[in-house]
Amino acid sequence: ANDTTVTVNPQTSERTLTIDTSAYDSTTGQLASRNASTTVTSSSGLQLQALNVTYNAQGSITQTSLSESQANGTQLTIVRDGTGNTLSTTTAQTYDDGSSVSTTSYPSGVSTRLATNPDGSLFSREVTIPKGIGSETSLYNGAGALQSITTRQGDDDGNTLVSVSTLAGTTTTAYDPDNNLISENFTPAGAV
Repeated sequence: ANDTTVTVNPQTSERTLTIDTSAYDSTTGQLASRNASTTVTSSSGLQLQALNVTYNAQGSITQTSLSESQANGTQLTIVRDGTGNTLSTTTAQTYDDGSSVSTTSYPSGVSTRLATNPDGSLFSREVTIPKGIGSETSLYNGAGALQSITTRQGDDDGNTLVSVSTLAGTTTTAYDPDNNLISENFTPAGAV
């Protein structure tokens, strides 16, 4: 069953669309799940806010997703489970040419960054995972081929060691706690 309502604010011309959908078990006819969503758009059609709530058959919330336009032009989306724990946080930016960048972070420390071309095709994908007191980032091109692996490690003195490995070789740089370059070294691929 579907219930849809649309309201328009006469002062701001903002449009609110609310859709409430219920799914029923085909055998028992009992409620299987319910989804309620509300989207607010500006008079020009720009999405200002969207809330999506999913319920189980018992009526308990199983997941929420809230998206809001930010003052800096990005779209922030936070997904939470039924108890309010954050499952993911995504920040997305679309540029005038139609290209976009979105970054999604998870409680585990893992993050993904997707960049798309103006036609919507994938330009690149980065996956960052925590490693000890640092991180490892793998960069893939739009076709899915690995382009580089970047590792960042900190030490007890606040220095940072960054290694970037590509098919050509590995560049290793060291920075002091103020992010000043201490050293830089390039080792060609295949060198011992």
